[in-house]
Amino acid sequence: MKLLFLFIVFLSAINIQAYSQNDSIGIYAKNGFITSKIEPIKYSRFKTNTLGSALTMGIASSKIKLIFDGEYSQNLANVDTEFYFYFSKNPGIENINKYFMFINSSSPSDFALAKFKVKNNKRELETGKVNIYSGTELGVMDNIDASIDVVKINEGIYKVSIKGNIDPGEYCFYYNAQSGSGAYLPVFDFRFVEK
Repeated sequence: MKLLFLFIVFLSAINIQAYSQNDSIGIYAKNGFITSKIEPIKYSRFKTNTLGSALTMGIASSKIKLIFDGEYSQNLANVDTEFYFYFSKNPGIENINKYFMFINSSSPSDFALAKFKVKNNKRELETGKVNIYSGTELGVMDNIDASIDVVKINEGIYKVSIKGNIDPGEYCFYYNAQSGSGAYLPVFDFRFVEK
């Protein structure tokens, strides 16, 4: 039995180390013994509702929302899912546009977790507010009562777990640029399901 346990631990270590930094840039989800890459998705359009602001002469804020195609992500996660973030300073030329945020960043602390609002077979992500009196606020609104636990595995490789109360639904990791512009880059979506 002890030998079987050591063999399983050895296989898990090989699975994690099998991805080198140069060819594995991005985010991976590990569910049990299965590790799959979460491909970044881009929004199809953005919208803002100015009617409420117009009717209140600018007192009410207008929300800015990004719209993503599809009601559900094909990437599944649950309370036991481990996410692996791979960063690289020298990715291949084919990865520069797609994984820009993993080149300029060096840890998952540059990313944040957000929840989509599902509406009309689409997913919406609120990325800002505009108000005549209080100005403009850019960046994804904090709407989750959970935290991200980060463990450094190796240089440029991190294991990320979600801790806290997270409801089933559609979520994403997004690049949290200080300017708020990270919300307009591709996001890494997943559907959180009960185990």
